[in-house]
Amino acid sequence: MADKNLTLWRRPGFLARRLHQINVALFLEEFQDLRITPVQWGVMTVVAGAPGLGHTEIAAQVGIDRVNAADVLERLEERGLIEQKRNAADRRQKCAYITGAGAQLLKENEHRVRRTHARLLKPLDKDEQKIFLALLLRLVEENNDLSRAPLKADTPA
Repeated sequence: MADKNLTLWRRPGFLARRLHQINVALFLEEFQDLRITPVQWGVMTVVAGAPGLGHTEIAAQVGIDRVNAADVLERLEERGLIEQKRNAADRRQKCAYITGAGAQLLKENEHRVRRTHARLLKPLDKDEQKIFLALLLRLVEENNDLSRAPLKADTPA
């Protein structure tokens, strides 16, 4: 890497953003034929794991704002991957459910997610990967409340 700006390359925020960009690029490359984004995959994963959640709850679990969640859900519904139904108790709220096609897509392509993660972490040996993930989880958990879209889900310890 020629002529990198050492001031930037010593900033954790810059490095975190850069690593995120790399992860997104790897994901999009891996899923190019399916035309799905990491956020869409995350939303589908949440909906599959907790059927019947509303936009607000999904947004809180994925770490995006409610309007963005509603937009993502709309696009996934147009593709037949999720369906939204009015909440019987509160007709103003829509609840999301994974469709058979959505569940099948998740199941058949989880190996691509694992391959994306393996490619991202490949420069680290197995012990370094465990340490990196533990430290990353700690940073995210300890700083979660500082986010503009704090996660409201339980994180795996």
